[in-house]
Amino acid sequence: MQALTSCLEAEGLSGAVTIKQNPSWQCVHCRTEFPLQQLTELQEHENRCARKVARDAAALHANPTQVRARE
Repeated sequence: MQALTSCLEAEGLSGAVTIKQNPSWQCVHCRTEFPLQQLTELQEHENRCARKVARDAAALHANPTQVRARE
């Protein structure tokens, strides 16, 4: 943890980054968190999540009023 803090300070990012006691990865789509040792699980989740986002976007493009009615 100290090495990470020192690195951020050296890069001038100490105020821009929040350091958590238990750092984790986050899905870029839904922000679900995964422990650092679960990178493979995160990547699989992101692939599934990306397909869902693409399907939702295609559905919205095809029929925007129907999708909004479900929200």
